[in-house]
Amino acid sequence: MNIYSIIRKNNKFNFAMCIVMTFIINLAQIFTAYILKEFTDIATSERYDRIPNFIIFIILCLSLYFIGNTVYVFFRNRFVKKANMQYKNYYFSKIMNQGMEAENPEKMSQYLSGLVVDMETIESNLIVGDISIFNQSILLVLGLGTMLYLSIPLTIVILVSALLPLFISGLFNNKMPILEKNKSDNSASLTALLSDLLSGYGTIKSYKIEKEVTDIFDEENNEFEDSKKHLYTGRALLNFSMNFSEILISVIVCATGLYLVYLGMITFGTAVASIQLLNYVTGPAGNLGGLLANRKAAFALVEKMQKSIDETNEVKEISQINHYNFDNAHIVMNNVGYKYDESEFEISGVTADFDMGKHYAIIGSSGSGKSSLFKLIMGRYKNYTGSISINNTKLSDMNLEDVYDNIAYIQQSTFIFNDTIVNNVSLYKDFDKEYMDSVLKSTGVDKLIDERGEGYMCGVNGANLSGGEKQRIAIARALLRKPKILLLDEATSALDKESTDSIMNMILNRKDIISISIMHKLSDEVLGRFDSTLLMDNGKLLGEGKIEELLSDKNITKALLRNIAMN
Repeated sequence: MNIYSIIRKNNKFNFAMCIVMTFIINLAQIFTAYILKEFTDIATSERYDRIPNFIIFIILCLSLYFIGNTVYVFFRNRFVKKANMQYKNYYFSKIMNQGMEAENPEKMSQYLSGLVVDMETIESNLIVGDISIFNQSILLVLGLGTMLYLSIPLTIVILVSALLPLFISGLFNNKMPILEKNKSDNSASLTALLSDLLSGYGTIKSYKIEKEVTDIFDEENNEFEDSKKHLYTGRALLNFSMNFSEILISVIVCATGLYLVYLGMITFGTAVASIQLLNYVTGPAGNLGGLLANRKAAFALVEKMQKSIDETNEVKEISQINHYNFDNAHIVMNNVGYKYDESEFEISGVTADFDMGKHYAIIGSSGSGKSSLFKLIMGRYKNYTGSISINNTKLSDMNLEDVYDNIAYIQQSTFIFNDTIVNNVSLYKDFDKEYMDSVLKSTGVDKLIDERGEGYMCGVNGANLSGGEKQRIAIARALLRKPKILLLDEATSALDKESTDSIMNMILNRKDIISISIMHKLSDEVLGRFDSTLLMDNGKLLGEGKIEELLSDKNITKALLRNIAMN
């Protein structure tokens, strides 16, 4: 989508008013040169009868400048606010519409950098920068027009001299976007590393690797600061070159003006006015070069953000939304294999059926592929072999929005918003109060609300809750949406054994869902209630059936199975 269609949507009037007011302000500034001319000519010619008109003209200029600036500030602030909001809202909505493959730290750090760190550059160099480009262009045209009116020869000298700052800015035009992008890339890398290290603070302290981690951070931080230094050096060189060229032009114009006065071609007042107007020609000429270079750099950041979005953009055709019937869901996995990269398969040759009204347990050692199996069923992984279908429709052909409406995936750790317990369960949607109360009671969340109060804030990512309390909220959150397929990935690991058995028995009593559970803390009685148990090992399905059947299979080591299932 074109950046201008984002930032100027319903914002064109504010932008237009900024340009109109810029014209009025610049016109008032140009008039100051004419005031200097009149003042000098009156003084040298002793035409004091012109003073009343001269005073009226000064009052007009000051009024224009005051009114123009006041109105300009009002509409500029409105334009910038709306442009910033629309830009960030647009890309945040695009992030929220990404496929599940966007859920990785590297992508998240890119999005964070794009919407927070890069936003300052985009605002100053693109959103505000475009107004500045119009401002400087108008000032340049008005300045040149007035100079041509006063003295054509002097204007020609200024035009030739003005080529110098344009040439200098051209030298920096291609370099600045590269330096800006390098700083942005290093900022994203540092943000990702910092987030990772702070998340692992407990591990760092317990293993006493503070020095090693600090060294890693120092190296990444050094690269980031280096990229900033190169960018700031480039900006400083650009500004120095522009300022030097403006001083050089001023010297040339002053000398030329004095020479023309000596020849009697212009009055002394015209020479003074022309020197004043020089600031409104060389200044904009030099500024435009820098503004255009910075604008190009800002576009590079916008393109970087768009590219990051496009890499994981999940195209959804309206025709694909068929609203499949999940009421009698039947999941079939046929010879499914998956691997992250060119390494060995994480899951290999898995074939399994899951029927409506039945409940399945998946057991296996850590790294055996249990969680990856869930993510495949959720449609999070695309590049798998074999096939996965729901009611004879391939998962790859289904619209994932429809899938997510009918599948609830409860993970061991769940995200909690800094809001009330009820809002964290309902996730800001309205539900029948009687039904919601029953869900809160069945998961034990009602007791938590009674203890803490309805207005109790959970804290950032549930900082004010225990692990078990978070898991109760996560389970209630899932059940509230009446899913047809319920995936539980160590969803009760932080609960005591009694609470775990109670919640699992409640789920196992339901005949209107398919439940698939990765569990460890289960009693023999609860484990025996599952319709089927699947044993995973090294990405392969070793066995499937009632727990009693698996235990009686001589090909499966009973001790290993017990250790996996009952710990």
